[in-house]
Amino acid sequence: MTDELREKRFLFIAGTARSGTSAFAELLCAHSEMVVCNERFYRLANEARIAELNPEAFAPERLLYPSADETHNHDWNNGGPYQKRLTEKYPRARILGDKVPHYHHHADHIAAQFPDCRFIFLSRNVYDVANSWQKRKDDPEDKVWTDGFRKAVRFWNADNRMLARLAQRFGERVAVVSYERLYSYAPNYLREILRFLDVSEDDRFIHEAYGRATRDWMKRFAQPLILSRDDIAWIEEHADTDLQRALIDAGERW
Repeated sequence: MTDELREKRFLFIAGTARSGTSAFAELLCAHSEMVVCNERFYRLANEARIAELNPEAFAPERLLYPSADETHNHDWNNGGPYQKRLTEKYPRARILGDKVPHYHHHADHIAAQFPDCRFIFLSRNVYDVANSWQKRKDDPEDKVWTDGFRKAVRFWNADNRMLARLAQRFGERVAVVSYERLYSYAPNYLREILRFLDVSEDDRFIHEAYGRATRDWMKRFAQPLILSRDDIAWIEEHADTDLQRALIDAGERW
């Protein structure tokens, strides 16, 4: 590992799909001390290739020039403003990170390769997650998404059970962030997250980005669900909301 990489710390963001992890990664990347990518190593986050994920992957000559072999999210690899901004930030960044929703499935490998890393799991209301899955499944223009609300709940439950085990093993290295609390405009909550990451709590760039991201939060949270009453009743019966609440409460003891 180069001296430059030894001076960096690492962050891995996860969460059940459709929980807002992409927006959260973009928010953190606004901070002047952080370079946080969005599914930069998506194609490595599986049993066949996870061994390829190590600190050297975050060297600038690799991190900042994504290839289709490592990610589906490489449209910005064209010398445009986004790539330019990350390239300029990289030398002074204290934290390098990436977001893949299922990074927690590979926490043992990640913790071994990145001994001082931090994990953040974004946790969102199960009804909104299930609703988002169903909306995408029902969208005739969406040729990718095929799973509806029932599978969303099964994934949500499984992710929470896995997170409970990880929190016991990795303790203070794991934080659980409530999507609803964060995006209902809670600046002090954002400051707690930044304190967990040990970066400046007063960085104006992230606070400006946070203001933009939460500007219409009341309108967004008031959007009606497309789920039927029967769908909601099924979720009420099958979703382990007590476990999620316990994880959020524990994860917020920073």
